[in-house]
This record gives sequence, C-alpha cells and structure tokens, in this order.
Amino acid sequence: MAFDSAASQFGYYPEPVMDFCEKPTTHFRFYPARPRKIEYIIHPDEETALARPLEYWFNEHADKWAMETGVHSSPVIRFMHEDYQAIIAKGPQIIPLILKRMRNKPDDWFWALRYLADEDAALNVQGFDAAVAAWLKWGADRGYISK
Repeated sequence: MAFDSAASQFGYYPEPVMDFCEKPTTHFRFYPARPRKIEYIIHPDEETALARPLEYWFNEHADKWAMETGVHSSPVIRFMHEDYQAIIAKGPQIIPLILKRMRNKPDDWFWALRYLADEDAALNVQGFDAAVAAWLKWGADRGYISK
C-alpha cells in the first residue's frame, strides 16, 4: 500500500476501514499519532441559529410557546414553558420584540415584561386589552417601539 508521505509527515498513520463483511477496503481513516487538543465543532443547527437574526429566533420560540400553551389557563404551565423562559433569558434586548408582537398578536407577555423591565406598566389597569395598551404606551414612551 502506498501512502502519501505528507500525512505521515504530520504524525498521522493510516488504519484500514472494514465494512460489514470484514473485507479490507482502499479507504483509510487517519488517526493522530499523539493526543491533540480537543476542538469543538458547532453542530449545523447551532451554526444556523447563530447566524439568524434575533427577531427570527424570537418569533420561532413565541409561535411554539403560543401553540403549545394556548389551550391552558394555568399561569404555571404558560409561564414556565421552556420557550417562554428562553425568551426571558435573552434579557432586556428582547423587550422591543415582545412589544411589537403584542401590538400585532396580543398575548400574555405581562409576566415577562414585568421581569425584563423591572416595573409593571399595567399595575392599576383592569382587563387584558387595557393592560396591552398600557404596556404598548410604556414601550413607546421609552423608545422601545414607535407610536
């Protein structure tokens, strides 16, 4: 068997690869002769997630949260859902996206907004629509969204 001397020059040696019939093939895997530093490879799904804009990520998780918890009235089930928690974990940078979504598709984002904003814009408000309006006004007053 003839090997390219370049591979052996860098400390790699060939190991024959066996197929299911245990017949040697002409393909070789090269293994390092000595241990090397571990290199982490990003999974393709993680790589595309890193390249996607935050708004796309947010909408994907918000849609999944709405679909999976829309039939539940329990706040524990809705607010402790993994996608809702992942959205909150992004921090205050996600507030404009929540407010924009509330404007188009009102939903119960009040717990997340109270946590992220560290205040309650709908404290003395009665009803869902009034709370949405209060948060949208709060966001417009602070420059998170346009009026």
